[in-house]
Amino acid sequence: MAKGILVALYRKIHDQDKLTAYATDAAPVMKGQGIRFFARTTNIQSLKGLAPVRAVVGEFPIPEAVVATYHSKEYQEALSKLD
Repeated sequence: MAKGILVALYRKIHDQDKLTAYATDAAPVMKGQGIRFFARTTNIQSLKGLAPVRAVVGEFPIPEAVVATYHSKEYQEALSKLD
């Protein structure tokens, strides 16, 4: 069965406090949809081009779970904390 993959690359972190608030609320929403995080790191080396300052990689049990999570009210509330 196909999996849903989340790859989030952060080029710049504008406000660490907002990112922490977002992550605190977003992680339980994602975990509720079955995500398994493989990596959450700032230790990134680029072989070509600019490296992001942070990367998150996770796997959802099905592709539809990625979209359902993103469009959920709970995730959108977490996402608004980055504004």
